[in-house]
Amino acid sequence: MKKGRRSFTAEDRLAITQEGEREGAMVACRKYNVAPSLYNSLEEEISE
Repeated sequence: MKKGRRSFTAEDRLAITQEGEREGAMVACRKYNVAPSLYNSLEEEISE
């Protein structure tokens, strides 16, 4: 069975990036199973 794309709510995006700032980006990426490139995109999206 094929899995669909995950979609993060605005609250999820904010939580992931805030945790990345506190504990480090790689820690947050591993915890939420997010690629570093996606994390960088989330950071850019939040900062706009």
